Amino acid sequence: TCSWKIVVRDETGDMRTSEVYHFTTIADSNPPTGSVSINDGAATTDTLSVTLFLSATDTESGVAYMRASNDGSNWSCWRAYTSKWPAWNLADPRYGGTYAPQGTYTVYVQFKDYEGNISSIYSDSIEKVSGTPGDIILNGESYPTIQDAINAAEYGDTVYLTEGTYT
Repeated sequence: TCSWKIVVRDETGDMRTSEVYHFTTIADSNPPTGSVSINDGAATTDTLSVTLFLSATDTESGVAYMRASNDGSNWSCWRAYTSKWPAWNLADPRYGGTYAPQGTYTVYVQFKDYEGNISSIYSDSIEKVSGTPGDIILNGESYPTIQDAINAAEYGDTVYLTEGTYT
């Protein structure tokens, strides 16, 4: 059982004290359960930036936090739990990722409840396939290669690359 009261002081220095309140806490020793789905269950992706769709429950204190990893060992910081984590980078080396132009990528997640209980590790995998070619744009014109755009650029020009694959 815990007890507490409220003490307030106004701008003149007068203090007021509430009555003492008593409440009983319920111990929560059960971790959350959950799942992760990359790109809402897609089998393949042509980009390394994906959206993690998360679902977690905790019947006692509630789900408070989540974290993710690309290798199950190097984790992101704990962040407030939400059902969607946009722009997760499958190859981010800070979280154990390594770049491969094609192949299977796996993401691992954990959840933590308000009492600090940490869930098991949940994971999902997705196959990275060759991407679609990106656009190379300089001053409103498209170029077939990055080098062609650089050769045509003048001092102060910006070459824009859209998301895609470049060779």
